[in-house]
Amino acid sequence: MNSAERHEARYQRRKAAREEKRRAKLDLFDNFDRATSPQALRRANWDARRGVLFKASVARYNAHFAHYAVLQSKELHEGKDVRQGFYSFDIIERGKKRNIHSLHYAERVIRRAICVNALVPILSSNLIYDNGASLAGKGVSFSAGRCKTHLHQYFRETGSNDGYILIIDFKGYFDHILHKPLYGIFDRYIFDKKLNALCKSFVSSPDRYRPEHEHGMGLYIGPEDSQIYAVAYPNRIDHLIKDGLRLRYYGRYMDDAYIIYQDKSVLQRIQQILYDEYAKVGIIPNTKKTQIVKLSRGFTFLKTKYFLTTTGKVIQKADHDSIVRTRRKLKKFKHFLDNGVMTLDQITQSYMSSRGALMQRNAYRSVYSLDQLFVSLFGTKPWKKITNKERLL
Repeated sequence: MNSAERHEARYQRRKAAREEKRRAKLDLFDNFDRATSPQALRRANWDARRGVLFKASVARYNAHFAHYAVLQSKELHEGKDVRQGFYSFDIIERGKKRNIHSLHYAERVIRRAICVNALVPILSSNLIYDNGASLAGKGVSFSAGRCKTHLHQYFRETGSNDGYILIIDFKGYFDHILHKPLYGIFDRYIFDKKLNALCKSFVSSPDRYRPEHEHGMGLYIGPEDSQIYAVAYPNRIDHLIKDGLRLRYYGRYMDDAYIIYQDKSVLQRIQQILYDEYAKVGIIPNTKKTQIVKLSRGFTFLKTKYFLTTTGKVIQKADHDSIVRTRRKLKKFKHFLDNGVMTLDQITQSYMSSRGALMQRNAYRSVYSLDQLFVSLFGTKPWKKITNKERLL
């Protein structure tokens, strides 16, 4: 045995030891009986009903939630089909129409129990650290912070802001997720046959309401488990970027990603490699939004404009369209207030939420301008506590 063979043998032993240790941790969650027990369903109901207990369907379920938990657990163990269909409706988000499919509440409880007790712990165990969507302790703020950290680290490594960033965006991400590669992920990580089959049935449920030529593709946005499926779906490509191509400054938030590198020609080659890998799993990059930009020029990621200065400072500015939407929303709220549709408390709460997000960026003048607009429309400062006496007036 030569040196290379001994090195490979040591690597395989370490790899096998790591995999055995990881599986020992996951065996607790890869358990159909544990994820579908009446206790798991009751806990899932307590979480699912938060903020929606006023709805009739939720109230009816909770009037006899202990009975329903036992009944649903029995149906799952008997192998019955617990899928009940969807409520379909459209919303307008930032001027873009989105079709949402909401689950019946009883099925939502089941899917939440599966997510919390099995899917999320299992599928998130192999995700890269810089994958920040829909996971506990992560989110938009986490991903924005990691992008800022990567810019600081890049400046310390290179000593300048000369370089490029590849901005990646997927087109119709949920609609183009292929079921077969997703089933392959289940087969790799979920060994419990009943749990594996149940997860596959959830993925294939949209096929019952689609024409035959659309079967085997797409996830509905509404169900909770669709989020962790979408987070884990391109995980192999994430590891290819981080581990195979050794690109340290890479981050992804669902269908938005970036890669920072000093050489533009290298990024162009990487972009073509990623296009080929995305094509294998049905992901379609948005050619208009996927582009290579100079770091000194600035770029937009997660509705935030980033600038890396010559001194290494990272400036985060709010997206101009977000400011415009907030101004329009305040003017619309004034109309709602005059017609009794909204109260001043509700308007203030909504505005302070948007204002808090802007305050995390370098947007002092924009926030000041919005505060002035709020005062001119409603005659009070948004952070002023409204007393009971003022409410009566």
